[in-house]
Amino acid sequence: MSPIFIGLSFLPQRLETEVGTTLTLPIKMFSTKPNVAFTQCHKVQLGTSLSDNRVFGEEALSDAVAMEAASQFDVACTAVRVAAKSTGFSRVRAQYSPAYSDEIKVGAYRPLAPLQPSNGDALLAVDSGMHVVWSGGPEPWVDRPEMHFHKLHVQDDSVVRKGT
Repeated sequence: MSPIFIGLSFLPQRLETEVGTTLTLPIKMFSTKPNVAFTQCHKVQLGTSLSDNRVFGEEALSDAVAMEAASQFDVACTAVRVAAKSTGFSRVRAQYSPAYSDEIKVGAYRPLAPLQPSNGDALLAVDSGMHVVWSGGPEPWVDRPEMHFHKLHVQDDSVVRKGT
């Protein structure tokens, strides 16, 4: 007996990106007999839609790119790519038929850039300090604010020290 298709789902992956860049969202598809994920489904005609076309746009993937993107994940067999056009959030829906679909929320943000000092460089005397003001970067998600956090990474602790 041939496998019976029962579902598809987006795999956990990076869900936000800078405006002007793309997100590739891996998808896995399942069969019932045996209960395993498909290894190649890039030829399946998936319908995709976005809840807000002002924030993200759909971007076509060639078969080769879809297979290569899916190969980066253990159980993915295809992928969907969206391009960030402006800041905000949108829901991406992939659908094989009305009964087999999944939806995921994605976000777009302005690139992180220094406001003060404007070029990002600062020259300080020994034992002095200054505040650096930034603009852009990922924003808190309304439905998951606990997932928003700030991390500062210093490459060379002998040159700069982070404060609170």
